[in-house]
Amino acid sequence: MKRIIILVFIALAFGVQAQQGTVRGRVVDARTGENIEYANVALLRVADSSLVNGTVSGTNGSFSLNAPFGRYILRVTFIGYDAWYYKEPLTLGDKHREVNVGKVQLKMRGTMMEAVEITAERSMVEYQLDKRVHEKYPDKVQREKAKFNSSWLAAAPPPMCSSRCPVWRWTTTAM
Repeated sequence: MKRIIILVFIALAFGVQAQQGTVRGRVVDARTGENIEYANVALLRVADSSLVNGTVSGTNGSFSLNAPFGRYILRVTFIGYDAWYYKEPLTLGDKHREVNVGKVQLKMRGTMMEAVEITAERSMVEYQLDKRVHEKYPDKVQREKAKFNSSWLAAAPPPMCSSRCPVWRWTTTAM
């Protein structure tokens, strides 16, 4: 009796495994022909576009996906490239256990820009080895002067213009 149950489980295991197919291919750049590593490869159900299986391409751009028999959409995506779909739904079945889609050529997505403006802000406080440097820019100098009072002057020296004027600098020694 135990042998029969074991044989039934083995038969079921091989039966389920036999109902799977494989999709293979290689992802390359359409312009240069170079392999694209780590491209996302997804196998989607035709009926509802739900994900059945997915992987990423290897170092040589190749990929392999296993899936149960059925009809699927193959989608390949990568950052900076347009999404690629196989020209028709793939059918995995008894006649087509393995489907090789060959080279998947991804086209680079580009955007032309007129001009680029880069702006940055500097910290108002810079810490050096033995002191703390406060920087006040010209548009803020008037507001800062109005805030001076005797208690603040006791804690820090009065502002002095450094060699990089019009940036105001004053330093306080670290405690």
